[in-house]
Amino acid sequence: MGYLPARWIAISAPASPAGGSDGFILSGFTVNGFQLLLKGSLLTIRVRFRGLPALGASIYNCIVFNNMIKSLKVKPEVLFYVFIIVCLAAIIYFRFLESVSRFFGYDEYYNLHLSYLMSIGKVPYRDFFNIYSPFFHLSFVPIFKILGEKFLVLTVGRLLVLFYFLIGVLFTYRTARLFVSNTASVFITLITLSLPIAVEKTIDIRPDNLMVSLFLAGLFYSVKGIIQKKQRDLFIGGIILGFSALVMIKIIFSLAGLILGIITFIILAGEKKNRMRDLIIPLFSGIVVIFLLFCLIILYFDIFKQALISMLIYPGQIGAVMRFSTGLYPTYWFLPNNAVYGTFKGIPWWTNSIFTVLFLCGIVTTVIRIVLLSKNRERLMLLFPLITSFVSLYFVPRVFQQYLLPFLSLCVFFVAFVLEDTLKLVKREKIKSKILVYTYTALSMLLVLSMKESWKVKKTWTNIPDRQWINYVTIKTKPTDIFWGGSGIYIFRDDGYYIPHFSYFEFPNSIIKESPPLIPMLEARKIKYLYISKESINKRQWPLDSRQTDDFIAWVKNNFVATDHPFLMVRKAQ
Repeated sequence: MGYLPARWIAISAPASPAGGSDGFILSGFTVNGFQLLLKGSLLTIRVRFRGLPALGASIYNCIVFNNMIKSLKVKPEVLFYVFIIVCLAAIIYFRFLESVSRFFGYDEYYNLHLSYLMSIGKVPYRDFFNIYSPFFHLSFVPIFKILGEKFLVLTVGRLLVLFYFLIGVLFTYRTARLFVSNTASVFITLITLSLPIAVEKTIDIRPDNLMVSLFLAGLFYSVKGIIQKKQRDLFIGGIILGFSALVMIKIIFSLAGLILGIITFIILAGEKKNRMRDLIIPLFSGIVVIFLLFCLIILYFDIFKQALISMLIYPGQIGAVMRFSTGLYPTYWFLPNNAVYGTFKGIPWWTNSIFTVLFLCGIVTTVIRIVLLSKNRERLMLLFPLITSFVSLYFVPRVFQQYLLPFLSLCVFFVAFVLEDTLKLVKREKIKSKILVYTYTALSMLLVLSMKESWKVKKTWTNIPDRQWINYVTIKTKPTDIFWGGSGIYIFRDDGYYIPHFSYFEFPNSIIKESPPLIPMLEARKIKYLYISKESINKRQWPLDSRQTDDFIAWVKNNFVATDHPFLMVRKAQ
């Protein structure tokens, strides 16, 4: 392929050493799934997404990238950023596809159901059991009000979570700009958007995602306030960090690490005590203000005691006794598996492994620069929360994948640190420029390739059964019908019991004693449907266990019969 003039650059798909011509090249560089045309000042991007070339082809085309752009009159950095934008667009495209098409998990149904209960005027802690603060679920209430009883509610809910995630990505970029170059900061956004180990849970309808996005926003304002000595930014950062902790209390470990890192940095910077006080007080004031406002809200609704117990005490008690998903330890999710990577030990897993190595190297270079060279001490404000968020995972009985999100959201910064620190060792600018282009383009291509390979499997994880189930509930039952069981999987119907899911049978006695008697309340609420299979009742399968269920099983057998749905029983006609 000959070099093309700058005024007409066609992006085509020539053969490569790895075979095939499935991708596209941007002046000699593979940009998978896109066709890019530059004609004068006109830029046209055509999206095809017909597959990705082999990894070897991507690396090969990356090597010739620098040679190709040297023949063009267009500035190399312009083409480089066009390429990065194309990669960003490709990754966001895949994230969107997964958001609207992937199946919904039980936790997502449960969180949507809690939002539905709030949309019909129910108050958490008083009218139904809840271990979260209400803020995440309240943000979904307008969706229920506007769309009503439609499956579209679930899809729009996913898109709202994707929006929360993208806000977190934006603040990741802004925080990175306080530490590294713009190129490295943009690259960090690519990692955040597509890191294979985190990609599944960042679109789940769960409060963890809002918590992490708020933490990243608070992190930005806090670090910016410390570096630039702006009390206003510190106060804003404190408010946002406090809000993050209210959404989910588990972020408190990362928050404690951030505060410790800030104090350590201020001390090492040689600030006087009064100056330290001037910087710390606004941050703490913001945190205190948001907590006081929350206390006033729960006092107004007369749920102060129950809200604090539900948010601070019950989660630990429940986590300590839940029997499923044993053997989940922090490093488990880094091992090859289909649930996370889609292709077991395929390209997504190898991609994750490469970035894990880069992250660990970033930790090493950061410690060396801080301890031995007395440089980049501001990185302590990222290093300390990283450490505390990781250590906190060992205090959790079972580390579910979403528990890693605070830790992973901080890891990406250290990948950029190691790349930037390595480039600083290169004295010649031309060589440094080539290394930068080769490294960032190859790694960016790897991320896009990983997303595509994973999507080949995950596109089969459709939400068609979810759509069929929601249609069944909304068509065959009435809005006034009372349900119970299945973690609120019926979403658009009210519950027959205070605790809206069958995990009730695995709750600790301390919670059960504080809750109303099960059968009397179900009878008083005139429950009509139970989400449980007849087989589960006959064989005493999960979610039932041997504790406190004999009376319940007898009551179900005497009062309910199976429906045409395998997991739904209806009360017998009187």
